[in-house]
Amino acid sequence: MNTSVSVPYAWIWLLLISFLNGCASMQPLSNYARSGDTVVISLGGTRSNAMVSILDKSAINVTITDTSGNTYPVKLRNLFRLYSDPTSAYSFRSGSPFFTWDQYVRPHQGVWMAVIDLVDPENGSLPPLAIGTASLSVSSPELNPANPETIYNDGDLSNIPIEILSGTGTPNPMNQEWNTFPAPLNSLEPQPQLQVSVSGTPSTLIGGASFTFSYVTERFTINSFDGKSPRVVATSPDPNIQLSSIHINQGDGTTLIKAIIINPHGFNVNDSASGIINGRSLLSSLEISVMWDRTNTKTPITESNWQDAIQFIGGEFYDIDGSLMPELTPTMEVKL
Repeated sequence: MNTSVSVPYAWIWLLLISFLNGCASMQPLSNYARSGDTVVISLGGTRSNAMVSILDKSAINVTITDTSGNTYPVKLRNLFRLYSDPTSAYSFRSGSPFFTWDQYVRPHQGVWMAVIDLVDPENGSLPPLAIGTASLSVSSPELNPANPETIYNDGDLSNIPIEILSGTGTPNPMNQEWNTFPAPLNSLEPQPQLQVSVSGTPSTLIGGASFTFSYVTERFTINSFDGKSPRVVATSPDPNIQLSSIHINQGDGTTLIKAIIINPHGFNVNDSASGIINGRSLLSSLEISVMWDRTNTKTPITESNWQDAIQFIGGEFYDIDGSLMPELTPTMEVKL
């Protein structure tokens, strides 16, 4: 009989709530398991615990130390980000000019979730965990061990208590969903992308920006019905920003992407929430990604060859009156 601990999807939102409101100590979901079982951990929010916009899964190391002091590596199966419901109290109150508890976390943050199987990451064997109190450790140069933005202690990622039970389990497959069959959580992980943000100190409110990219058309057309992959997306759930893009076939085997991101009320000169209730945006919301499905390319796009497939041509920033802001320049990061 399979008695592995079930992790219903709805419970993941409980971790999001605890992150947004602060918690006394870090705990996995669930806080007890057998060797071989699956647990879920909140790693914290973007720009708080996570020091980069997209965490590198391969750079994250997860281990477990049992009650006898033995340490074993375990498998990070999935890493993905969740955002709050736009109708939630956090989404509504985090940008309020009046005091609320939600103001201790910046607006529009996503929380990173880690699905961890208590098995060896290389061969899937079960570590011989001693029964009793154990400790999970999650480390990465891209992660702060605790959230510096709140007055609460959000827990120590290097010492996450978990009770090890007797017996052995098997990794939880999670519920299968036909639309994302056969691995629904894989579909939640970030895809390859070029991420462009603003660099420099704005002298006034920014109204928006325009960016241009070029890609080799045939590299992205396998399984594409409209020939318009890759795609431009906003990296923030901020409802006040407006994003539009167009693909222009150059007739020489390449396609241009022109993208415009604007907020008529302006982007703040920093990440202050001032004016957000009246329609403004955080400076960090002035960011886009050109992303693609890694299974939708004719040949793999890697760290060494991505510039043969897609390039960032350039971009400009404008104030809310439409005047060019030469003090600002675009900065691009490659997330593969």
